[in-house]
Amino acid sequence: MPGDFEDDRFPLPEFARLVLDREGGADWSSTTDEFWHAVQPPHYPWPDQGWKLHVSATPLSAPLVLSRVIPVLCRLGCAFKFAASLSRVKELVSGYCARGGGGKFVTAYPVDDPMFRVLAEQLHTATYGLPGPTVLSDRRYRSGSPVYYRFGGFIRRTRYSVDGLCEAVLLAPDGDLVLDERLPWFAAPSWARSPLPADADGLLTRPRPGTVLIGDRFLVREAIQHVNKGGVYRAVDRTTGDEVVLKQARAHVQSGVDGLDARDALRNEADMLDLLAPLGITPRRIALFAQQLNLFLAQETVPGRSLRHWVESAGEPDRHQRRGAEIRTMARRLVELVALVHEQGVLLQDLTPNNIMVMPDRDLRLVDLEHATRPGQVSRRVLTLAYGAPETQAMAALAPAPSLAADLYSLGATLFFLVVGADPVLAPDRPPCRAHQDRIAELLAAVAVTTPGVAELVPLLTGLLADDPAHRWSLGQARDFLAGIRRPAPVPTPRKSPPRAPVAGDRLVRDGLAHIVATMDPGNARRLWPSGDFGAATDPCNVQHGAAGVLQVLLTASTEPDEQLNEAVRRVSDWMWLALPASESVLPGLHFGRAGTAWALYEAARALGEDDNAGRALELACRLPTQWPNPDVCHGVAGAGMALLHLWLATGDNELRTRMRACADHLCAEALRTPEGAFWPIAADFGSQLAGGTFYGFAHGVAGIGTFLLAAARELNEPDYLELAEQAGHALTSAVIAEDEEVCWPSRRGDRHPAPLPLSWCGGVAGIGTFLARLWQATGKPAYAELAEQAARTVLAGSWAQSPVACHGLAGTGEFLLDLAGILGDPVYRQGARTILDRIVARHALCAGRMVVADESMAAVTVDYGTGLAGVLAFAARLEQGGPRLWLPSRPVSRLSVVAGAGA
Repeated sequence: MPGDFEDDRFPLPEFARLVLDREGGADWSSTTDEFWHAVQPPHYPWPDQGWKLHVSATPLSAPLVLSRVIPVLCRLGCAFKFAASLSRVKELVSGYCARGGGGKFVTAYPVDDPMFRVLAEQLHTATYGLPGPTVLSDRRYRSGSPVYYRFGGFIRRTRYSVDGLCEAVLLAPDGDLVLDERLPWFAAPSWARSPLPADADGLLTRPRPGTVLIGDRFLVREAIQHVNKGGVYRAVDRTTGDEVVLKQARAHVQSGVDGLDARDALRNEADMLDLLAPLGITPRRIALFAQQLNLFLAQETVPGRSLRHWVESAGEPDRHQRRGAEIRTMARRLVELVALVHEQGVLLQDLTPNNIMVMPDRDLRLVDLEHATRPGQVSRRVLTLAYGAPETQAMAALAPAPSLAADLYSLGATLFFLVVGADPVLAPDRPPCRAHQDRIAELLAAVAVTTPGVAELVPLLTGLLADDPAHRWSLGQARDFLAGIRRPAPVPTPRKSPPRAPVAGDRLVRDGLAHIVATMDPGNARRLWPSGDFGAATDPCNVQHGAAGVLQVLLTASTEPDEQLNEAVRRVSDWMWLALPASESVLPGLHFGRAGTAWALYEAARALGEDDNAGRALELACRLPTQWPNPDVCHGVAGAGMALLHLWLATGDNELRTRMRACADHLCAEALRTPEGAFWPIAADFGSQLAGGTFYGFAHGVAGIGTFLLAAARELNEPDYLELAEQAGHALTSAVIAEDEEVCWPSRRGDRHPAPLPLSWCGGVAGIGTFLARLWQATGKPAYAELAEQAARTVLAGSWAQSPVACHGLAGTGEFLLDLAGILGDPVYRQGARTILDRIVARHALCAGRMVVADESMAAVTVDYGTGLAGVLAFAARLEQGGPRLWLPSRPVSRLSVVAGAGA
């Protein structure tokens, strides 16, 4: 793809250096990271925290803003930073930038209040009238000014929350640490005195009115969404009494070098509604009006739900038997919708399942038409992952809009979603080496094996999804095909059959391990491997997103002697020991706390023959709390108990046994015993995002805690633990949601609907089935085996929309099926696990020629255990080689003594 923002050819840091040198700042130092370019004078006396100033800008105004603020900052000797490229400025003003950070192009760090006051006034004078979006987290310095301010950290002070997330904090006068939050409204700490006399009346968050009236006409009832470009609301038109949808566009958000912003896009949407609404395919425009700097569009409410929600609510099992005719009818209607738009000479540009509404009578409407345009008209590149045509992806950021054929590709991708129930997203090969249409055809071939009704629609889907617009099916061909008339047409076919397990499984493990080794960066003190946005904010030594999870996979996923892997294990272990703080608050969880870290470091030390490090790992394990307000596996006491039990079995160390028993006793004492079974609420006053929740799943609730109690009961011969585990099983049998032969569970006690990720290990069927199978093994009660087998049938019928990963994707499902194969001795579940691996491999990417799979985003490759490649490799290696499941306590066992596939 061309540069995301061609004007990055304008070098902001080099330009800033020229201005600095001209202003006498030649001795100022500067550094650049992935996002920011930071500049400071020699020997700058950095305060830890204080009042900082922000100057807002758009991509078009950013160079001018820099040219005006640098002389002011240089004269006053104030350190500052700015977004390091125009691409980064574009991110700061994008419609979906975090609302607490949007618009902050320049940040200045005055050393005291007098400097702040002088600097604020001079920056205001220098930049007054220059465009930039409102900085929602800050207070504006003066009306019409692009200068804003807030209280925050200057030197990044962090701590890990009780959930294992790294968070920025401030030091309060009483010595307490408080969150340094970037909220989408101004809120200063109560103890922070403003440096400006005008703020003498207080700095707390402005009170919010109980009702909001927009345009003196529309009474807001609720927000549908809040994003940086503006909110979307349900409102009542006081003129007519009708319910309307009210869309907001904020000034200067989504600004580009064309000088247009979100308000212009909203005006375009209003024009498109005027053009298309008479055709009965879009809502009607009610009103378009400005209020202050914002623009609002009121439009007719379309009853129903988006096509995405309609498809996802149907569930995958037996989709085509139950809804096949309906899907064909809807496909025909989609083709007709696009045809009607194209007859008006309009290119939709952003046709996705999110922008199509399914009405109660199953008729369809198009919504969110802000990017609709005409072919050849100068347009910004509009690209929704997996739905944008190749020619759209190849566009410059600002260029003539492509031909109407670009919509045909988006139509094919939308029909793919309608038919398959999954986005047609594939992580890119790096470097590119396979045609995208060939990869889509291979994916469809794999889907057709397990999903009835897909095979007959493959010609339509591949015809529309052709890479070359000249070879793409026309709307007429699509219409005739759906009517049962098959015209000869060039249909892309795979150049080779999709790779299948077990050959692909062996290669995936081999290539995946090589990718992990090749991408490791021991010189990076922060993280050994990059992670996603959420993962990057967690402890770099944990299991879920950090080095511990990957280390355990390096230790177990290969049975062949490999010096390169041995050296990688040593390097990872050494890095982790350096990265662990000398003194810290030890969190107990297995996946986000130190339990998994101690477990992996011990196993590595034992494999490497490092007795001293083995002892250090056991000392770390003995520091794990055995009482904690969170009882779960991922973050809490059950996770600590799992690790202590495993390490006791490996060492025979009685202190570990005693501490493991203390964890189990604590869970017994904290259990909420009810007629419907046993539960473990997370303390409501605990400083956790999970506080107050009572969960059913493995990661945070009943299933995971029950699994630990079962293992403790077995190893300690403790009937009280077994009895409580049975009560946990009773809670799950009481809460099951059964339909035909399929089952699912709510996320929390009291819910009546399935968990958000119903098939997952973390909160859904795969994790709960993991416990129920073990409960049958411990008790011999057939009801648990029957329910576990129903869970297995459910996950096998499950969705192609699942990502490949262990936490809430296919690898976690496959691990459960291998458990069941070993516990019940039924090879059908092992074959089911192989089917799961086929699904994973069907979307594989090639990185430097190595077969890898995407992370939870489905579009990128990261190596995290819980949400990336490492967890998938653990499943694939266990399927091919046998062995116990990672992160569940087991006695040390030689692979040679394990019956292939029976490791539970």
